[in-house]
Amino acid sequence: MTISSLRAFALAANDLASWPILERNYQCRHRQRLKPGAVVEVKTSGGLMYAMFTHRHEAPPRMGSLIRVFDSVHAQRPADLAPVIRGTVQLSTFFPVTQAVNKGLVECVGHFKIPAALREFPLFRSGTPDPETGKVKDWWFWDGTRSWKVGPLTTQQRKLPLLGAWNFAYLLSRLESRWRPETDAW
Repeated sequence: MTISSLRAFALAANDLASWPILERNYQCRHRQRLKPGAVVEVKTSGGLMYAMFTHRHEAPPRMGSLIRVFDSVHAQRPADLAPVIRGTVQLSTFFPVTQAVNKGLVECVGHFKIPAALREFPLFRSGTPDPETGKVKDWWFWDGTRSWKVGPLTTQQRKLPLLGAWNFAYLLSRLESRWRPETDAW
């Protein structure tokens, strides 16, 4: 069934109210490249967590799919995910979300309009830890296009996401430990 045939089905059934739900489900159920706005469910040992794919970074260094993982943990899937995606973001990272869905590591559970607070590409921080201390002395910021040196971070800047692309095992370990950028040891 194609997206246009789903639309025709909703029109024929005189049920235009169900069209957004049908379209959301279609966006997730077919093996295809996910689009920004897709929401995935991650099963952790503590419960279900949700992440939204908000941006695709394709310019060099081509980081890929940016996801924002929401802070709430649920015993079962909420009937309405809208409040979840308006919630607090625990972390932002690049993650191969389409491949994870296709391999069954995470489940796509809907497709939503990206909330206004998540539409802007975030500022990331990066740095190389000193081998002797394990701490980063000089940090760099990256806005998706350019990077610049900033030196030591303020308490507020420590909340910026760390630049990197994570695999599923690393994402899961970070979620299960309730990790946040500001609590990172670097």
